[in-house]
Amino acid sequence: MSCKLEFISVDLETIKDFFANGDAGASKTLIAKGAEIYDGDDEDEETQEDRLVWREIIQSLNGGSLGKYLAGQKPFGETSERNDLISEMKARALACILRHFGKSIAGVFHSINAGETFCTDPFEYINQSGFLNRTDSFLVLERPFFNQLSVSLPGFGGLTRTELAGISLDNMNAVIDSDDSDVDAWVDGILTLVEEAKRHELDLVTIYE
Repeated sequence: MSCKLEFISVDLETIKDFFANGDAGASKTLIAKGAEIYDGDDEDEETQEDRLVWREIIQSLNGGSLGKYLAGQKPFGETSERNDLISEMKARALACILRHFGKSIAGVFHSINAGETFCTDPFEYINQSGFLNRTDSFLVLERPFFNQLSVSLPGFGGLTRTELAGISLDNMNAVIDSDDSDVDAWVDGILTLVEEAKRHELDLVTIYE
């Protein structure tokens, strides 16, 4: 099995509008996703409960009380004690919303056993090498999304279109040589996808799961 850092190009204002005002068509599609994610026996009480909670979460995000709260938050903020820690189901709901409104570019993969290394070494190397200028590459991996911070997977990260615009392509095309072939491959994948996201001229949100 493997984990993936998925790169999604999206207009964060569209996500904010969904939170604030709702979208009946999108809500119907997203609620139906619950049957795919929680695909147990239709007669099973736990499956029924999961699908019910999923529906309630989507409805609340779709212009409901939770959605209006999120619409009042910054799309990307700083990690702090003021972040809202969210459940796995709520994080999955946000991921589904992102995939519905955004375009998945591609992902960078790693094995289950390499998780700790993946979440540190390539990003430290990117920062040390200045590939993203002064932008902290760890933001690509983890960042509060509308003040929501996941306590499990999936997690979120990303860069605004303004932050992407401030990254020089010349720096990103420098030679990668960390003395570790796995780290080199991850760094190459991350930089390639950041560059692709930059070309879309939209915001970048990542989903790590």
